[in-house]
Amino acid sequence: MIYVALRHIREAVGCAIFMTTYSTEECQAACTRVGIMAGGKLKALGSVEHLRERFGDGCALTFRLVEQMTVYLVERIHVALTSFFPSARHVDYREGVFLYHIASRCTWSEVFGRLAQLKRWFRIDSVLVSDCSLDEIFLGMARADMAEDAAEAKEKAVEATAKALREDPWGRNPQNKRIRQLTSKKPVRAARGGGKNPDNAESA
Repeated sequence: MIYVALRHIREAVGCAIFMTTYSTEECQAACTRVGIMAGGKLKALGSVEHLRERFGDGCALTFRLVEQMTVYLVERIHVALTSFFPSARHVDYREGVFLYHIASRCTWSEVFGRLAQLKRWFRIDSVLVSDCSLDEIFLGMARADMAEDAAEAKEKAVEATAKALREDPWGRNPQNKRIRQLTSKKPVRAARGGGKNPDNAESA
């Protein structure tokens, strides 16, 4: 295999080989150290064992439902699961298969005991509980980075809107007038009969 060949080259030449991939399986098979990038920045670096110990606290829960999927059912599953596991975080969902990450440290008996109660409410076909994989660690970092970017973009938009309203409180600029209408409870209307609105003074 290519991974064995790369290992032999690294050991024979005594050099470092830098490889980029989207496959965590390739990372675990070929690399001694793994770096995780999100948002163009290096978020973590170390061996697979180190990354699991530092970022993969808890376990991964995968289960499949045989019921017909609806938005209401997916929401019910999430509410029920988080009631049994408050630290549970939804990672992925595809064709009736749910993947959750449970951050809290529970014994296997506690996990399967709570899952047995969950199976009384839903038609769960199969359940898999395992240690956190490199995939789940990467997805968690990527989602955290996306949430951070979204919060930063929202903050900038709010600041820009506030600045526009401060500089042009009466909405003379058509764009700022539209912003004022969107941010006000009532639409901005031109005053009648000699009001004190500066726009009326200009149009008189």
